[in-house]
Amino acid sequence: MNKREDSSSISSNSWISFGTPVEDEEHLKSSRSPRHSSSSENPKLTPFKLRHSYGINPRVPLVNLTSKDRTLIAYACSHATALYDYTSRDMHLLQGHQNYVSMISTDTEGKWLLTVDSGKDNVVIIWDTETRVPICTLFNPHGMEEILAAKLSPNAKYIVTIGNGIEMTIKFWLWSYGRHESDATAVLTGLGNDRVKEIIFNSEFSNHFLLGLESNLVFVTWDNQTLNWKIAKINGDAGRLGLFNVSTYIMKTHQVWTGTSNGHILVLGDILYRECFSTKRKPSNFKTHVKSLRLQSCEISAITSHENVVVVGNVLGHIKFYDNQLRLMFCCQKFGLDRITAISFHLNSRRKAPIEVTSESFVVSSTSTLDRTENSKDDVDNEEMDGEPPSDDQSRGPALEELLLPRRSKHAIEKREKFANLDSNITISLDLAPPVNPDEDQIVLDNRVMSQKPEIIPSDYTLEQTPFIIDDFIVFTGTSRIARVETSSLKCHYISHQAAAAVTAVDTHPDRDILATGNMAGGIHLYEYNNHHLLVSKQTPPIPSFEELIASDITGAIRNYVTCVHSHQEPLAGVTALRFSPNGKNYITLYTLRYGTQLLILFVIQFPGRELACGMQSGVLWILNPSTLDPEDRLPFKHSSKSLLDIVYSEKSDFMAYRDDNMTVGAYHYAASSAETGADLAVWNFLGKYQSHHLPIREVLFGPPLSGGSVPRLFTLAEDCNFIEYDLENSGPYPEPGLKICKVICIESSAIPLCMAWYPKFEVERFFVFSNTEERTLVRLPGLQCFDTMQTQFLPTRNMHNQAYMVFATDTQIGLQLLPFDGNPFMVVGIVGHPQMITHMTLSCCGEFLFTLGYRDPCVLMWKINPRAVDIMAKLGGSSLSPFYCLIDGGQDGWLLNEMQDLFYYAQILHQGENTTATRIVSDKVSITQLPNLMRAVGYYPSACELEELMTEVVSKNYAKTGQLVEEITFEEFVKLYVNHRPVFGTSMQQIKKAFAVFGKPEMENSPIITREQFIEILTEHGDRMSTEQAYKALSLLMPVEDESEKDAADINFSFLPADISYKDFAVEILGIEPTAEMNIISSAKDTPH
Repeated sequence: MNKREDSSSISSNSWISFGTPVEDEEHLKSSRSPRHSSSSENPKLTPFKLRHSYGINPRVPLVNLTSKDRTLIAYACSHATALYDYTSRDMHLLQGHQNYVSMISTDTEGKWLLTVDSGKDNVVIIWDTETRVPICTLFNPHGMEEILAAKLSPNAKYIVTIGNGIEMTIKFWLWSYGRHESDATAVLTGLGNDRVKEIIFNSEFSNHFLLGLESNLVFVTWDNQTLNWKIAKINGDAGRLGLFNVSTYIMKTHQVWTGTSNGHILVLGDILYRECFSTKRKPSNFKTHVKSLRLQSCEISAITSHENVVVVGNVLGHIKFYDNQLRLMFCCQKFGLDRITAISFHLNSRRKAPIEVTSESFVVSSTSTLDRTENSKDDVDNEEMDGEPPSDDQSRGPALEELLLPRRSKHAIEKREKFANLDSNITISLDLAPPVNPDEDQIVLDNRVMSQKPEIIPSDYTLEQTPFIIDDFIVFTGTSRIARVETSSLKCHYISHQAAAAVTAVDTHPDRDILATGNMAGGIHLYEYNNHHLLVSKQTPPIPSFEELIASDITGAIRNYVTCVHSHQEPLAGVTALRFSPNGKNYITLYTLRYGTQLLILFVIQFPGRELACGMQSGVLWILNPSTLDPEDRLPFKHSSKSLLDIVYSEKSDFMAYRDDNMTVGAYHYAASSAETGADLAVWNFLGKYQSHHLPIREVLFGPPLSGGSVPRLFTLAEDCNFIEYDLENSGPYPEPGLKICKVICIESSAIPLCMAWYPKFEVERFFVFSNTEERTLVRLPGLQCFDTMQTQFLPTRNMHNQAYMVFATDTQIGLQLLPFDGNPFMVVGIVGHPQMITHMTLSCCGEFLFTLGYRDPCVLMWKINPRAVDIMAKLGGSSLSPFYCLIDGGQDGWLLNEMQDLFYYAQILHQGENTTATRIVSDKVSITQLPNLMRAVGYYPSACELEELMTEVVSKNYAKTGQLVEEITFEEFVKLYVNHRPVFGTSMQQIKKAFAVFGKPEMENSPIITREQFIEILTEHGDRMSTEQAYKALSLLMPVEDESEKDAADINFSFLPADISYKDFAVEILGIEPTAEMNIISSAKDTPH
């Protein structure tokens, strides 16, 4: 596909889509711009719809949007934001970013949700959480700078953004008024390399906010015109306190508390004496350091203020409640949690749940009971109150509960009743509370404990033992655990437990709706992706000692399992490849067993997907049960010292191959157990391995056997441009003869191949599809001659015209292509799939869903494929040459197309003869012998190899159908050939410089120069060679000489050329190219000292 100008590119200038005052909510809805009304405004033209995310970004704290009428949370997953209803288990993903979502915030009522990404073309979006509609968008609010932090004010009137420049810039936006520029700006100075980590608003005075840095605290005030800021001075030894992690404004006080990495709490205030908050004097936002207290012995990672209680979370997963005087009131530490990164209370509003969301079950359900704790190990000695309070035998009934209700929360009991019968969601995990039986991979649930309900409201830790009642809240941890805590009932409901490690492998079952994922921590998860149930989650088996196995081996059978005992200095437990055995034919395996005097015959039917191959970062290959994830064999295979990057099966699952990070390919043959062979157990026999490439292998692929054969064909493609076929029929066992190579073919001359696949079988012959770095897709016959070239996993579905579809991925985008390939830009549509490089993608067994995985991304995204989108685009593009006009300079009425028409007619004249007196015959066809001259006449100069491929493609285009060779082409075919074969990018000065550097002297690498004799030698003896006469004729036309008469080879003299030729001389003096800005850039880079 030719590279077209991206119409969706964003200007570097920041602007707002539209805006109205927040207070006029009805007017805001009625004036909503259709252009930003919804991310799925026209679903017919959307090729992929994001349905689900398996994973959470643990670096972005979640936001609790739960109110009296909904149970909703928002969290980041890749470049989208998930709105997840943990009661109905509905999920909707908000799409609008092309970078990772880095920040999420909301107002006090949960009406508006702000999402931010940081990177190139970053945006800030405000969403309506009830309608899931984007209301306001700020494009590049800090120009070319990335966004360091951003937050929405509690009253939803203001947005504060921080730019990540050399000097950080604060921008203050009254977003609801729709201004295109920020309403105030301030530049932070005097902070050195310290960077802003968070923005904290004062919930009672929204024009007061705090910027939290690692070593500083900056207080900022908006006075309706300008931003005033001040750096708080910290008394004493700041290094003793540790790094500043989290801060919060304490409600109903003049104070700010900051938690540090050493467990200290810094108290800052605007008064040094006790003063009632209700005085008429308005608190100042410019706080001073009052005191510091070692509150805990471990790092404080979360802090928030709710009503009259301050809740603190630490890295051990403990949650503690303090009053405004830093007195411990309650503590919960047996929650089975890890590092607390966010504590978010339910909202006191009546906001409704999002509408029109398809119900999707998330994970299996269970409930865990939590109790209060005794003395916490992470507390210091002066916290003597943190203990189990004295028992109280007197029960407290509903009357007492209602009496005590106003002290803490007016709707706490209502909340408890609402969630009384709600099952929690808990992910199956070996290290998650409640306790786990070490012999079984199942969570042990004590029905007696689970059914118990507290008869009394828990008391706080004061001497009065006052009933402790507080609103429910959501906890988010560093390992992506999400839990809903009910302190009044002493319960913690696990909503989700996604793996925080980056997912590195993914595959789908060939016959069932099952998704398998593997991560860098060695975990493997099986999901039922229709209902999004987590079926099984396990760690890979422990790797045995291969040295001991080889030392104890007597028969030599261990060689089939281990040939490389290389051990790594660091344990490499990551899963790098997963593959289900394909949907081959079902077959029957015969087992013969002798029981006493009787001979028993056992038939075992093998079904598709009988096993799951798991490749490891350490080079180990496990064969696992696809349902239980238990190893099928007690020993793994270890034939590589590097990571296994890919594993493939043959169509019938009788052969398996892998490629690793050491440019090596290995192959196995499946030997089924039978009475004839005498084998008691089915086993994979290792055929051998071969380091067949000198650059990384991009693809390994099985193909059908040749006509009359039974053994499949194995191919590899690497960045060294070599396409290799292996001789599996004569390979094995290891080490002699091992894996044997059948043929090696170089398929590229300049570009680097990236991937290959089998083209759908439309005709008698089968074809390969290749893609390369020149943004081309090549379709070739198995014999490797070029069949079709196009500038740019196949779906099993077809449209009404029996056309198939192809799904593809670029670095960051996923696309849908309508087949066959012809270069039509309207037959391909795509969207952003991941913010960073897409490393894996796989289709569901039904072909309706696509699963994608990004580089170092903990989220696997599930997309619903919409083939109708590309059908509509192809229809809108038109027929004949209409879709191709946009790829030609000047378009339909431009100079180039008119020139091509004139040249096409002139080629007919040349073919018929210029001086003929016969009647001229004008047709819409021209002989293919004129094709090379036509291509050169319109500016495309193919090499001899490229010209051979071009002619072969044209001549044999219809041979598979008709058995005849093509001798003429139409004007439409000529235009399509030109559009698809011409270079996507022109030759750059950098490429010319690199070519000259190959032949120039090494010491002149920055400014390569070759002599006149070298230049002529290169033209006549290297690459596409020219004869001396041809070189003289071409160069004399470019640089006219006085004597233009024809000369013999012996009389040819190139003295009209410069004695020394630099790459600039070649471009400017010989080729006549005008100097460009690129030449100046290269020159300045050359002259810059290093």
